Amino acid sequence: MPRHARPTVVLVHGAFADGSSYARVIPELTAAGLDVVAPAVPNRSLVEDAAYIA
Repeated sequence: MPRHARPTVVLVHGAFADGSSYARVIPELTAAGLDVVAPAVPNRSLVEDAAYIA
């Protein structure tokens, strides 16, 4: 499958977690051929965090 045709999965953690929460699922998603990102969210405010992720 061409790289541009693969979806990218963005995993966003909640307030009391971090990107390591997805350590078990990321390898499964990448093995399935998906691009995966799990950015570290600064947890400042909903508006600021949404802007950061966007």
